Amino acid sequence: MWHELVYCVHYCGVTPQFALYTATKRNAQIAGIGDQCGSIEKGKWADMIITKDHPLDNLEALRHISMVIARGKIIKHPKVKKIAQVEKELDRYLP
Repeated sequence: MWHELVYCVHYCGVTPQFALYTATKRNAQIAGIGDQCGSIEKGKWADMIITKDHPLDNLEALRHISMVIARGKIIKHPKVKKIAQVEKELDRYLP
């Protein structure tokens, strides 16, 4: 989904912070599960991703996830299935 965040910043003119907020906390609220996830707070699921670089400096950092924490379970170096042709087509629209 990182492509969509980059597109949102580039084509809609929002900040990276707003794009990430919308993709996480706001979407959890819209889905009716904002009390369980969407932000890092006491009492919520421990769901997050870890990247080498800071996504707010460059949202493409989300392309390279080094760790996932899902409901407290740590997954180091997750295997993400990528379809090369789809990646190539989506990359065509990156700024």
